[in-house]
Amino acid sequence: MDFGAYTGPRLKGLRSYYRFHNLELIAQYRKIVCRLNDIGIVPLVMKGGAMKHLRPELPRVMGDIDVLIADKKQFKQAMDIAASMGYTLSEARHLVDLYKAGTEQGVLDIHRYIDDCCSDYDKFNQAILSRAKEENVFGTRSLVPCNEDLVFIQLLNLGKNLAEYSSISGIMYVIFDLAYLTAKADFDWKIVQENMA
Repeated sequence: MDFGAYTGPRLKGLRSYYRFHNLELIAQYRKIVCRLNDIGIVPLVMKGGAMKHLRPELPRVMGDIDVLIADKKQFKQAMDIAASMGYTLSEARHLVDLYKAGTEQGVLDIHRYIDDCCSDYDKFNQAILSRAKEENVFGTRSLVPCNEDLVFIQLLNLGKNLAEYSSISGIMYVIFDLAYLTAKADFDWKIVQENMA
């Protein structure tokens, strides 16, 4: 596509900016998760971070990377490790946001639950974790949800963002992600429906 002499260079600059921003996020992810791996914690990567792992060539804007640590004791250990590494922690409902020290730059959102609107958090977490696979994600041992669970998590997050009128700019990515994930020949909508129960 030709965006012309005026718009083309600006779009290339914007793409470069986010590419380097994402590299910094991925470096922070690796730094934190390697420390977690050292003590046996293997988090589940979600949302944009999972999609960046699955489709590294696709440019995307990421404010931070979301992970799930469902075990209560491991969740507390992760908070202690992040604090000892100098990150600023900010608790919000069912998760803790990590920021680079002295900045407002979000790095990692560590969730205790996939979402706080479920009737049985632990059962839902266990269902997602039982279908996840351990993979090398950005040089770490991380769990990656199955495609069906990623679709459900994306739809859940989309609904919340629309209701709260937040992260509206990310809708385009959700559409691309859903199209990619549901196009798989073995995609099973039944799993997505069971997650809604």
